[in-house]
Amino acid sequence: MKISVINKIKYLAWNTYLTALIPIFFISAVMPRKKRQYFVWGSMPLISNKYWSNALKENNLNSISIMEGVFSINKKNDFDKYFDDFVPSFIRFLPTFIIREIGRSLAFNFVLRKSKVLHTSFNGFALNNSIWWWIEPILLKLSGCKTIIIPFGGDAYPFSMIQDISLRIGLMDSYRKLAFKEDAILKRIKQWNKYSDIIISGFMIDSIPRWDVNIPSPFTIDIKEWKSKEEYSSYNGRNGSVKIIHTSNHRGFNGTHFIINAINNLRKKGYLIEFILIENTPNEEIRKIIKTADILVEQLIFGGYAFSGIEGMSSGLPVLSNLDNDFYTKHHYRLSFLKECPILSTTPENIEENLKLLIDRPTLRKEIGLASRKYVEKYHSQNAAFKLFKRIYDKLFLDPELDIMNMFHPIIGIDTKAKIIHPLKNNKYIEN
Repeated sequence: MKISVINKIKYLAWNTYLTALIPIFFISAVMPRKKRQYFVWGSMPLISNKYWSNALKENNLNSISIMEGVFSINKKNDFDKYFDDFVPSFIRFLPTFIIREIGRSLAFNFVLRKSKVLHTSFNGFALNNSIWWWIEPILLKLSGCKTIIIPFGGDAYPFSMIQDISLRIGLMDSYRKLAFKEDAILKRIKQWNKYSDIIISGFMIDSIPRWDVNIPSPFTIDIKEWKSKEEYSSYNGRNGSVKIIHTSNHRGFNGTHFIINAINNLRKKGYLIEFILIENTPNEEIRKIIKTADILVEQLIFGGYAFSGIEGMSSGLPVLSNLDNDFYTKHHYRLSFLKECPILSTTPENIEENLKLLIDRPTLRKEIGLASRKYVEKYHSQNAAFKLFKRIYDKLFLDPELDIMNMFHPIIGIDTKAKIIHPLKNNKYIEN
């Protein structure tokens, strides 16, 4: 009870402090300034922000990641700056929560004055937890800073608008509190949709009014860190054990229970399987473990693939994930590059069948794994990320008529040659 009262007092104090600063933010937004130079990523500490920022740095752009905190699975030096870093040393004797909120306002002022592009989510950057969240996109627009919105999940899932009921149940099971924030989520989506310059939604389309690039997933990875395995096992579950890995942040959302059940059923049928379930593990440890695996199962409920799947593909593994729902995938088969994706589409209904297929056929595992690495190199490497954002920046600053919606179109896109060849058709294996 006392903690709740203290938090309410802190929240009231924070909003009072911000209210006093709004005129200063407004002045910062409209005052003349020197040339803007920074490409800012933040403030949710997702590892994708590190990779995107590094992709720009490698191509000599002034990119900087500014986070409000850090998740336990990441390292603090994954990101360039935190809100606290903007606070002058002579007032660091103040309580931690005061330091953090002062830093938050100073970081926002930095973006208003010096940022050329802010990449963030529908949660916003610095004012996201205050009563003034709605004015942040307006101030950014006034300042001349361009905004690119890339949703990550919790910022863009109003449950009643989700088409796939199984996905809705998975979210209610794993992220129940989001159900009570639907009105707030919708208001933020509407406000950022109105004032942002670019939205890149990937597979997340249920509640998104528009997206400006038709791409299955904009996520990138450092392929120098996530290297491909060099040796492939010839074990088929009879002559030796096959190692299967699954990384799960929330079991209901990922369909983890179906995966465990399928593996237990295959073991009962005599298959030798080593199963590794990874939860709440630092990325460095995951990278070491993945290299030793033969198969990665990502998720069976959500319609698409995400970061774990990209990590698995980059490591040269065959990956299983659910790409069966046409609502989330058909437009990417037709109008983007999903046909080149070598993920074996897997649902709770066919998980056992698909695992058996890959266990029985080590040569198929290798063929898909090699194609998976090539797919990541082409579409999810830092070089690919730079190509994506460079074209977006060209549209924002050089040529407003530049077509970015169809940049991955299989016929009129910018790179229609050298398709990734693999043995799947629309992510399904069909016997010849």
